Amino acid sequence: MENPTDAQSSKRQPKQRREDLKQPGDSTFWKESRRYRMLKSGKVVVDARAWSALLNKQVYATRDTVSAAKSWQARQQVARSQGEEVDLRRAKQPFAVIAAEWWTSNPAKRHGSLTTDRHRLVGTGVTLYDNGEVIEAKGFAAQPIVRITAADVQRLVDTWRINHKPSTVRGMFSTLRAVFNYAEKSNAIPKGKSPCANIHRPEVPEMERPVLLQDDDDPADFDGVWTLSNDDLIRLADAMGANYSLMVWIGAYLGMRWGEVAGLTVSALNLLKGEINVMLALDRQRLLDEPKTSAGKRTIVDCDLVDDFAAHLRRRGLTAADGDALLFVNTKGRSLIYSSWRLRVWLPALDKACLAKKQGGRYLGFHDLRSVNASIMVAQGVDPKTAQVRFGHARYTTTAGLYARSTPRRNRQASEKIHAVLRRQPRDEQTESAQN
Repeated sequence: MENPTDAQSSKRQPKQRREDLKQPGDSTFWKESRRYRMLKSGKVVVDARAWSALLNKQVYATRDTVSAAKSWQARQQVARSQGEEVDLRRAKQPFAVIAAEWWTSNPAKRHGSLTTDRHRLVGTGVTLYDNGEVIEAKGFAAQPIVRITAADVQRLVDTWRINHKPSTVRGMFSTLRAVFNYAEKSNAIPKGKSPCANIHRPEVPEMERPVLLQDDDDPADFDGVWTLSNDDLIRLADAMGANYSLMVWIGAYLGMRWGEVAGLTVSALNLLKGEINVMLALDRQRLLDEPKTSAGKRTIVDCDLVDDFAAHLRRRGLTAADGDALLFVNTKGRSLIYSSWRLRVWLPALDKACLAKKQGGRYLGFHDLRSVNASIMVAQGVDPKTAQVRFGHARYTTTAGLYARSTPRRNRQASEKIHAVLRRQPRDEQTESAQN
């Protein structure tokens, strides 16, 4: 049903034929929800209207020809019948405006995630203030969001590949896709019509991570594998100095992230039970925030580090009354900044411990201690669920896929177990051969 009716509109529009249009502003009667209208330039265009169930009112469009106007009306009718209508006012808004809405739409999002997303949006041409206001929108970001096509998105992604690593490109694309998903939900683009579908992205090569070379392992079996020995870790911890050596053992024994270690407070320790409660993490802006997933909140049991924690607290002069005090601080007693800590503490310690050798194009990172921890748990047959909980992952596949590595020792054990079950001779011949 159309509203207002053609009859009502015709009272306001006295012209009947296109030929009657003599001056700008003249228009004909509405007929079949279309009319001719003369622009100031003297050009005659076709106005079309259709009923929007989404907005509960008429929506209008102007086209150059009758066929184009009919096509628009047909699309509107199909969209209305299939529940795929868009809000034309939002559809005409630049990508930057919709991106700013998306960025501020989730008040529960962690501060670190907001900062990461804002930096990624810069790659699309959007620059935002801290309050979400658009500072600048250029290129891709200045286009009306409904007019952005898959080809536009692919060109943008290909541009990113020139100056960024594959992992960075995929991260930027995930933010871009989230904006278009938000645009779908808010009726800025038709449902199921996101231009981010079927976009080719660079494959991220598997990052080489170290495994622990145990005392009874043969180094020859690990040819071509990045390994760390117990002695390497001891030298590294000693090189870190008294204030930070415990961080190495927390990373290796407990598999905690750097932000979780730097965010440990006195109240997080229950030394009587040997428990470390991971509830907060220090982000790159020196803000204490919740871990990036709910699974990141966890309790890790390790009684062997109790004496080390107690010694560290005594060295810092901390007691149970200092519940909110951080265990690890800089020389000024303030919370750590990762970039500064890496430059002033970690890299010099690697050099002093003779570990400052690049593997796979990079230096050993604190995060690699998680990989060492995972390789130990795999080698010792720790059950998957326990490993997942200690690592703070929502799914074990993340633990196994990112950190756990097969070692030659485990490979040999697998072969021995298979040979213990399979046989290549009939049972009778095998028994006879054994007796002889």
